[in-house]
Amino acid sequence: MVSSGAVAAGFGALGFKKRPTKIADKQASAAVGQGLLLEEYTTNLLLRQIVSAQILLTQDDFVDKRRYKNAHQALSVLLHRGAIPIINENDSVVIDELKVGDNDTLSAQVAAMVQADLLVLLTDVDGLYTGNPNSDPRAKRLERIETINREIIDMAGGAGSSNGTGGMLTKIKAATIATESGVPVYICSSLKADAMIEAAEKTKDGSYFVAQEKGLRTQKQWLAFLCQKVRGLFGLIKVLQKPSQHGKKSSFIWYR
Repeated sequence: MVSSGAVAAGFGALGFKKRPTKIADKQASAAVGQGLLLEEYTTNLLLRQIVSAQILLTQDDFVDKRRYKNAHQALSVLLHRGAIPIINENDSVVIDELKVGDNDTLSAQVAAMVQADLLVLLTDVDGLYTGNPNSDPRAKRLERIETINREIIDMAGGAGSSNGTGGMLTKIKAATIATESGVPVYICSSLKADAMIEAAEKTKDGSYFVAQEKGLRTQKQWLAFLCQKVRGLFGLIKVLQKPSQHGKKSSFIWYR
């Protein structure tokens, strides 16, 4: 489970009247909030006899091959033992240059790393629509997406609201990362109490993104998706299949 909110949970306890803007203040707030968040998850999961664990990551954990392997192994042990990892960016120490940037991308990278059976992205709408359902009465939800192309990206529109760093566009970016790694994605609304159950069954309200049959293996995932320190605006992501000098096809990700 990828969950944010460390800064929001911690700044009040430090006496801030509103969410801080200075880096040091935000990092201090995150240091307090991370403990408070984990306490909430631990308390509620233990009621169901489920063990929780905290995993704090930065982009370097995906870029550095050794750290990537270590994170993968730790997550694998936790999942094998029936624990639920609570994953977040390490906001108490990370700087902008090392940030993954948003929970959608972080969750996709983690899902690809552990080769998850399904990645569920929760939002305030019940899937991807052909238009804005709040203003366009003709907008229809896409229930099944076989391939993410320019048309799908255009449907996602712009960035999210001021209340978060996510948005449908970042969810499509995340879905691209996950599906190209062989992990299917389901986007649905978090406003429904049984949203996760419906997502697991891939039924009713939501958009299901089909995983590519020949998903990238862990080594190629690290090379294609994660070994990138250049940050920029997300435009079109596509996998380019180009023959190498040995006649084999290699996968590349193009960011514009």
